[in-house]
Amino acid sequence: QGGGEGSAVELFGGKNAVVVCKSDDFGKIMQKAFEKIEIGSEYIFCDKVSEEENSNMLKEADIVVTACGIKNLINS
Repeated sequence: QGGGEGSAVELFGGKNAVVVCKSDDFGKIMQKAFEKIEIGSEYIFCDKVSEEENSNMLKEADIVVTACGIKNLINS
């Protein structure tokens, strides 16, 4: 592979991800997808983002995926 690019496992393996979503089904699908490339992940529901435990989890994540359709849901 040219340009110093590596596989997803080489680039992201060992990282941790948080998925913010509306459904349990979507969260589980994303967990399986991340697992295939050796990324640990958890998911939380859109309406639970502001809870302190979840807020801390988001701050510590290497990767954050949102699938809520809500602008500015997560503030840095």
